[in-house]
Parts: sequence; C-alpha cells; structure tokens
Amino acid sequence: MENKIKAIIFDFGNIFVSYDPWEKYKYLESITGIKKEELRKIVGKIADPLVKGIIGVEEFWKRLSEKISKDLPGKGYDWWLIGAKFRIHWDIVRLARKLKEKGYKVALLTNTIEPHYNLHVKEGHYTLVDFDTIVASNKVKMKKPEKAIYIYTLEKLGVKPQEAVFIDDLEENIRAAREVGIHVIQFDATKDDVRVLVDELKKLGIEI
Repeated sequence: MENKIKAIIFDFGNIFVSYDPWEKYKYLESITGIKKEELRKIVGKIADPLVKGIIGVEEFWKRLSEKISKDLPGKGYDWWLIGAKFRIHWDIVRLARKLKEKGYKVALLTNTIEPHYNLHVKEGHYTLVDFDTIVASNKVKMKKPEKAIYIYTLEKLGVKPQEAVFIDDLEENIRAAREVGIHVIQFDATKDDVRVLVDELKKLGIEI
C-alpha cells in the first residue's frame, strides 16, 4: 500500500513518563505569595523561548522575576527539578519496543527544557526505546504545535505525512499534526489504558 504507516511518532510527557508539575509551583507560591495556579499561567505565557532553547534557564528566571515583580532566589535551574520524580509508563515502553521489532520507525517528539532534558539523559529515559530519532524542542529551536517541527521530524524519519502517526496527550499538538497530514491519536498514559492506544493503532492498519 502506497500510504501504509511506516513510522510512529510519540510525545514523551504523559506518554512514556509523568510527574507532578505542581510541586515547583507550590514552592514558588510559598516564597512569592502568588497563587500557584496564577504562577503556572504566567510561566506558560513566557516559557516559549526557553522551551525552544532560544534563552537559557537563568535568563528565563530573570524574566519571570520581572514579570511577577519579585526577587527570586538562585538561577532557576533547580526550581525546574522540584518534584521531578518521573514515573515510567512501562506499558508504553513495551508497546514502542514491540513496534520497533515489527519494523516500524519509532520517534520521539518532545517539548522540553534544559533541566528536564538533562535529567532524562542522566536517568536513561531517552534510551528506554531504541528511537530512530529524538526531536527535542530545546535542541531544534522549534516547539509543538508549530508545524515546522512536525515537518522536520518527518524529514528526519524519511517518511511522508500520511505514512506516520503521531501520539500526544494535548489537543493543540494533535490538531497541528493533523493539519500537516499526519494520522493522529490523542492519548494520555496517566488516564487512558494502553489497550485503547493499541486498538487505535490497529485501526490504522498497524501490526502489533
């Protein structure tokens, strides 16, 4: 078949690993007096350059300090690691390994930042599966849901959009991949059973 699926592109967070992101905001609330929910919104609004590797953690920390009009301690690197005790979702790891064994190309497409990227490298998270390519936002100066990062990932894999399926937990990332022409499955390993994902992959003609 001309458009047979050749590659499966996975998100990383809430797919292969997950953690409680609120611990670091609880700490920040304790030293600033600003509600953790508001702090998370503020960080989300100004984090793009950090996620894309355009600025470093120290510069981001300065910008956050200015944004909330508070003097923040340290340089910010350690703050990102508060509560970063990642749980591995072994059912997804086993599924990805099986897909690889079946002859499919398997890729990782992740929005991340330097402290988390370095931690995942140190703890061997990126080598849990023999990925054909790993595209990390902080290394390529692009991020999801920018269409360019999906096109870049397809080029790295050497496949057409219709020959790939993308798995992510966030609707905005799924929507962008679909607009590029990639098959998509929205899935969250913290909420959904792996059998749901397996069923969706099979519907696309993928052998598992």
